[in-house]
Amino acid sequence: MTGAPEAHARLRRALSPASVAVLGASPRPESLSRRFLSGLVRHGFAGTIVAVNPNYDEVDGIRCVPSVGDAGAIDLAVLSVPKRLVLSSLEECAAAGVAGAVVFASGYSETGDRGREDELEITELARRTGLRVLGPNSPGLIDLTHSCCVIASGVGGVASVIRHGETGLIVPPQNSGELARRILELLDQPTRARALGARARQMVVDVYNVESMVKKTVQVYRDVVAAEPLPTAATQHSN
Repeated sequence: MTGAPEAHARLRRALSPASVAVLGASPRPESLSRRFLSGLVRHGFAGTIVAVNPNYDEVDGIRCVPSVGDAGAIDLAVLSVPKRLVLSSLEECAAAGVAGAVVFASGYSETGDRGREDELEITELARRTGLRVLGPNSPGLIDLTHSCCVIASGVGGVASVIRHGETGLIVPPQNSGELARRILELLDQPTRARALGARARQMVVDVYNVESMVKKTVQVYRDVVAAEPLPTAATQHSN
């Protein structure tokens, strides 16, 4: 267990990381891990990115190390590993001082009693070590303020940030003509374009800043705990 100040600090590091490690990194074009790495680069994440896989020295030009313990100081670990390796990977993250981990693997409580027991093991590990865990079955993490995008799809950003005519321009999907028209419109009106961008960034800073997101996340935990106590291993086996 950890004290409240340390727990708060870990949550802050996990939600607004300055360094990200992708465990199970692979250069395979179709792999999720490669999508995570390319997404961080594509969206302009300015922090440290490290790939973790003992079989490679680099993945797409990103330094690759054998284990998360060799990666240096890491705030957030992204687990692109099969379910059977999740628990041991989380243990390694905790031992290495990682603040948080995103678990995309499925096959847990949504599959029945056995999966629920496996998920409970993750819960117990998080409580014991203080590691902040997003998942399993996580949709990922987006920190707009620091351009940290770790999601399983190729899409980034939050639609609510764009308010047509106020913080940007919304174009119907698969409408190349309208897209071209809007681009030309902004090119012809550089002052307006800069104003839209400035308002959009200010909205992100105001609404999605670290303190606000930490408070909202803490409140979610409090609401869940208040609603129903989490089951223990003993009660799981007795039911």
